[in-house]
Amino acid sequence: EVYKLADGSIFSGRQAYNYGLIDTLGGFEDAVRLAAELAGISGKPQTVKDFVPRKGFFDLLGGLLRNVGRASSTGSLGPEILYLY
Repeated sequence: EVYKLADGSIFSGRQAYNYGLIDTLGGFEDAVRLAAELAGISGKPQTVKDFVPRKGFFDLLGGLLRNVGRASSTGSLGPEILYLY
């Protein structure tokens, strides 16, 4: 029966629920609440979220301008490794 669905398709939450692939529909908070219940945690569970601030337009523009300034001072526009978000 699973081979009918195992063709690489992407399902919405509602479709997955209708096909019996998931037990219930919900979001992140629902999943945390259910995990806490299953783990026997009483009260509101504490979660840790790793916050990485997104770079804005001017941060990205500043990075480009720094590269142009460096290239003009060294006279090189060669390849370099950049970590852009």
